Amino acid sequence: MRYPSEHKARTRERILKEASRAIRCQGIDRVAVANVMSAAGLTVGGFYAHFASKDDLVAHAVEHMFHERYEEFLGLLDVGDPRAAIAKFFDGYLSMAHRGHPETGCPIPSLSSELGHLSEDGRGRLSRGMRGLVDGLTRLLERAGIGDPAEAANAAFSEALGALVMARMTTDPKAAEKILQKARKSVKERLGVADVDTRIPLRSRSASRAGAKPPERAEAAA
Repeated sequence: MRYPSEHKARTRERILKEASRAIRCQGIDRVAVANVMSAAGLTVGGFYAHFASKDDLVAHAVEHMFHERYEEFLGLLDVGDPRAAIAKFFDGYLSMAHRGHPETGCPIPSLSSELGHLSEDGRGRLSRGMRGLVDGLTRLLERAGIGDPAEAANAAFSEALGALVMARMTTDPKAAEKILQKARKSVKERLGVADVDTRIPLRSRSASRAGAKPPERAEAAA
């Protein structure tokens, strides 16, 4: 039986979603195609209708992770107050919630130890995803009037990434929170956004697209 292209696209999306979560939690070596297909509610026999191999699945899953996590953030770079978006990004990135949920979090810390298991295509997609994220931060810093925004974005994100990895390696929750708290303070002070109140409710992008007044503050996923 042949299915409409929309059905095939939705099925592929389900596979990528499950693979993305499994890779971030278990590592590439421990992820089995059969288990991914089962988690997606599918039989393993249908796998090759969507992907040429496990390496192909993993490479596309890497791209999916960035799309799933950062699509909204990257779509709002030119909307609202850039200082609020910067502060909100790092508040979320350096949070205990992000520490505790790698399966839905930033793919970079999860994949940094997986480079040897990635194909050339997978490494390329990881590199482009990371570059796109840092370029997005650079754009916000440029709008906020930060000097040398590219250098500032690289330095701030590198510090945040390192702090998140350290917090995840720490078994003591109080120690982990302290690591994240100090990094939040350091990064936000360096970028001049320590005084920004990120608790103000933000309008959704859908409301803005529907013709509503543009949001005053841009939401940033971490």
